[in-house]
Amino acid sequence: MSSEAAMQATLHSEALTELEKSVATTQFDSANRMHALRLKRIMFYISQARAYEQQNWQYNRDDAVQRASNILRHHQMKTGQGSYVL
Repeated sequence: MSSEAAMQATLHSEALTELEKSVATTQFDSANRMHALRLKRIMFYISQARAYEQQNWQYNRDDAVQRASNILRHHQMKTGQGSYVL
């Protein structure tokens, strides 16, 4: 693996780690069906991203991270825990 490829893999791993940290700091109401469903979908995509990362499938991993990020951002906007970035 070239140093550029290793650096890119590290950067993507950092994005996945940051996503996991964001999920951990976001509040989900387990009594609210939509909150529970969003969290379940986010965790599904995170687990997919981890599996893709182990197989060195960067495109698939990045896609799974992006999908989880989109759901998390939507949840944060709906619950007032996030802010719009232009």
